Amino acid sequence: MLLDKFLIIYGCYFHLYQSLWRQVQNKALPFLPIRDIIEGFKYISENSTVNFVPILNYFELNNIGRIKQGERSKPRFDIALLNVNERVHLNLPLRNNDVESWHSRIKPDARQNLTVSK
Repeated sequence: MLLDKFLIIYGCYFHLYQSLWRQVQNKALPFLPIRDIIEGFKYISENSTVNFVPILNYFELNNIGRIKQGERSKPRFDIALLNVNERVHLNLPLRNNDVESWHSRIKPDARQNLTVSK
């Protein structure tokens, strides 16, 4: 956009990418109900830039299944394996490791290098 002959305004790719990545993280497919994941994947695929193609290819191969002869093949992992939608609604931990979940809960209240002697 040219405002005058001395000032040109450009968008910042870094901040755009950062914003998109936050949106992907906040509204990621694992948070959708299982019945909506394929449609969600299609929507993301149709509205993504070429920078997301490697991520989409990986997700399609491993979690969605590729389209072969007009039908989706079986993915490497079942869609339900990584889905956390129901866990969110039931207020259950999103991690499958109880110790990791415990650490994330105490970390804000604890000093970084706790020892038994202190």
